[in-house]
Amino acid sequence: MARTKKGNASKKASLKAIPRSQKVVYAIVQRMREAMDQGKLRRGDQLPSESELCKELGVSRVAVREALKILEALGAVEIRHGSGTFIPEHPRPPVIDPLQFLLSLGDADPEHVKELRFMVELGFSRIAQRKITEAEIKKLEENLNALRKASEKKHVTLDLDLEFHYLILEATRNPLIIQLGKAILGLFHDSIEAGIREHPEAPVIHHTLIFEAMKSRDPQKLEEALLESYRYWQEHLRPTRKREGKDEK
Repeated sequence: MARTKKGNASKKASLKAIPRSQKVVYAIVQRMREAMDQGKLRRGDQLPSESELCKELGVSRVAVREALKILEALGAVEIRHGSGTFIPEHPRPPVIDPLQFLLSLGDADPEHVKELRFMVELGFSRIAQRKITEAEIKKLEENLNALRKASEKKHVTLDLDLEFHYLILEATRNPLIIQLGKAILGLFHDSIEAGIREHPEAPVIHHTLIFEAMKSRDPQKLEEALLESYRYWQEHLRPTRKREGKDEK
């Protein structure tokens, strides 16, 4: 792995490629932490780019992003948009250290993980529904319209899907809830992206129900919309922990 210390290149320290039999995101997290423990990565160092990590570790860009988000939640790296990913100069408190590890390593029961997502999403959506402004509802509607157009062209993206949920999170205007919600949703990027590929029409259907519920400011309608989405997600989308022997790329 190449290291950059305060903008200066240093000697190259490589990481071993991830065996296809291993859980990929878990293995990337482990490789990074090992590099830190061994002094290959030090405070202030900049990590290689996503494309360089993909090539060096032999994994997908999605897997690298998931691993970096987990490491960021653990306080092990700092993602600076437009600049890159760095090892913090000073220790940063983790977002949800034990919980993040439990979920990211795949040791939790998939059904329990699904229930956690439903609980968290229902909770922050209820708070957002009470606080949401007309301007924020307008932004949700714009995202939904963009999602519909993308679905018609069969080109729905993960970012477009997640933007809808992030807009609801932002409407809580609570930085702790926003941080926690994004960390939890980040655990499901792989399964959400797989669902988009298999059923590109589903996000439009469920986001429409959630949008109408948010707009109505009816808590019961919101719970029913999220429950319908949760049931679909539970039935069709793959859990965080993959099937035994399958590659997680």
